[in-house]
Amino acid sequence: MTVQKDGRDLEIRLKESKIKDGKLTVEGTVSVVNGQKIEGVRVSLFIGEESFIPLSESVRLAITPTRMADGNMKYAAKFITITEGKEVILASPTLVALPGQPFAIQVGEYGYKFVPQL
Repeated sequence: MTVQKDGRDLEIRLKESKIKDGKLTVEGTVSVVNGQKIEGVRVSLFIGEESFIPLSESVRLAITPTRMADGNMKYAAKFITITEGKEVILASPTLVALPGQPFAIQVGEYGYKFVPQL
């Protein structure tokens, strides 16, 4: 990218994305009710697609990564349970993180902490 400052052209080099081919593998810990932590969760996420992570017989985590225009990653998540045959969203945290960097969020008893695997 080239910008002008004080009548001079300056070239700014952008960093190459660490996320390739629209796929990102993450590993980490997920927190659910009663302080229960599920460690060693490993999942492949596809940019722009919702992925489901089963946490128990009744609870699962849905997470959708999106690359933003500025290069950062947005992770929209939903903790979901099935009650009387219907999906109920228990929490739906969203966060923005630098590409290739660890990301974490906690909302009440529900949360996650993931580290991208390069």
